[in-house]
Formats: sequence, structure tokens, C-alpha cells
Amino acid sequence: TSSGASGAINSIVSTSPTIPLPLQLFPIVSLLMASISTTHLPLGICISSAILHLTAYAGDGGAMQSSSPCSTTKTASQHAQHGLLYLSLSFHYLLKISAASFSHTIWLLFVVWNGDTGALVAGRLGRMLSNGSDALAIICPKRMVSCVKNVSPSKSMTGLFGGILFGILTAVYWPAVMLRVQSICIRMGINGYPFIFNMLFGESVRRSRAYFDLDLVRTNNNMAGLLNFQDVVLLSGLEGMLPEGLLRNPSFRRSIIGAVLSAFAIMGDLVESSVKRASGLKDSGKLLPGHGGILDRFDSTLLAAIVYWHWCLGPIGSSV
Repeated sequence: TSSGASGAINSIVSTSPTIPLPLQLFPIVSLLMASISTTHLPLGICISSAILHLTAYAGDGGAMQSSSPCSTTKTASQHAQHGLLYLSLSFHYLLKISAASFSHTIWLLFVVWNGDTGALVAGRLGRMLSNGSDALAIICPKRMVSCVKNVSPSKSMTGLFGGILFGILTAVYWPAVMLRVQSICIRMGINGYPFIFNMLFGESVRRSRAYFDLDLVRTNNNMAGLLNFQDVVLLSGLEGMLPEGLLRNPSFRRSIIGAVLSAFAIMGDLVESSVKRASGLKDSGKLLPGHGGILDRFDSTLLAAIVYWHWCLGPIGSSV
């Protein structure tokens, strides 16, 4: 089997003027997956699968024809394997987050959703203000711009940066918004989020009082609390570069986490768009006409959810 795989790769390489980018990255990714800890293996598999999938679109001629159907067994198998890695594992961690904490679930969803909205608004405003051009494309790597355009010509780098900015703003200020809504509900004589949750789901989904952990959320920057992420290790490069006071500031910590989650949300959206484009489909399903299907509502959440669990919830375990 090993010799057969090597022969297939050698055949591809020998017939190509240059080694395809996915094959260039594969040895590196394979080495990382071999050395990564078992605890973080699902995270590594999901992110590596997304990167290797998107590299097929990087560079000139990377765009797939939208009319090419997903008709062969090989293509169907590739989609099934990709779905197992991209959808199943990601939804697994999204369910773990939703079962662990109401506040973490709502915060994550709105960071991702508002990032999507920000990308749409920034992209359209950018085209209006720059006469239809993508103003921020000139500061981005050429392969990155090529990848985005080949996957989805309607997307722009201005929109991507706008999505990350909206995600950061949501990450910083959404805890205060959640507490404000809770306060208004209580003043109206409504039992806040438990009442809204039961109204939406009824008896079909039971949650204990402790699940609605909004009373653990703090907006005071000098107080430790839920969504302040004081126990989360930020990017290692920042630890020695920035003042201790800034690193301990909850708003700064939320902004860093919000930026990273927004970037992975964009990657998730691009992966799902590329699968539809390769399959010659406009929508991922028919349950939400005009919205692209159910998967289009969750594509940005998938990679963000698995990153959020491993980075922010998994390490602190029982303190969630």
C-alpha cells in the first residue's frame, strides 16, 4: 500500500511542471500530526484538513469550474472524508460547548455571526468607496487574495478585515450586552434567559438553573469572571512582548480571542463555499430557501467552535 501511494504521488509530481502546493504542505502537516498530543489531535486534523483543502485554490488557475458536477465515486468519497473531518468533529465540539455553558455558547455564536455581518457590510462599503475595487487587497499576500477570489469571487479582503474587526468588537462588548438584556428582562418580571430558553425549546431540552451562568459574568476589568479568560494562555509570542497589566486586562484578552475566532470563522466559510463551487451547487440544502441551506448558517461556526473548545474551555475544564 505504501509503495502504491508513493507511486501515485510520484506520478503526479513527474507530470507536473511544479509540485502542487498541497503536496508541498503535506510532509509538514503530516509531521505535525505525528508529533501533536492526542488531546489536540482532533483540533490539528480539522485545521489541517481545511488548510490542505483551500490550498487547491491558491495560485493562478486554482478556481474550479462551477459547472463541474460531483458525479464520480472518487469525488463523492473525497467529500465524505472531508465532511467527516470538517463537519462531524466540529459539530461534536459545538455540542460540547452548548452543553457546558450558556454564556460561552451565546458569546461564541454572536462573535461569529456578527463577524459574518461585519464582513458583508465592510465588503459592500469598501466597493462603494473605492469604485468597485478591493482596496485592502494590495497589502495582502498574493496567494491569499488568489485563494479567496477563486473560492468566492464576491468576497473581498476588505470584507475579511471588516469581519475580524466586527468580531473583535463583539468579543469585547458582548458580555455587557448580555448582562443588560438580563437586567431588562428581570425589570419586566421575566426570568431572563431561562424564560427565553424554555419559551424557544419547551420541555424538549432541559437545563438546570446552574446552566444559565450569567451571574458569573463580570464586566469590571479588575475582576475575574466568566468570559474574562484569565486562565487562558494567549498566543505565546505576546507573553514576553506586552506589559503584564495589558495581558491581564479582560477586554484585551477578549479582543485577541475574538480576532482568532473570527479568522477561523472566515476559513470555515471559505471551505464550505469551495465545496459548493466544486460540486456545481449554489446552496448546501433546501431547508432555508434564499439563505443557502442549513450548513450556510453554521459554516463559519464549525472551525471556530473546535478552536474555542481546545483553547478556552478544554484547558480550564471544571471551571467552565
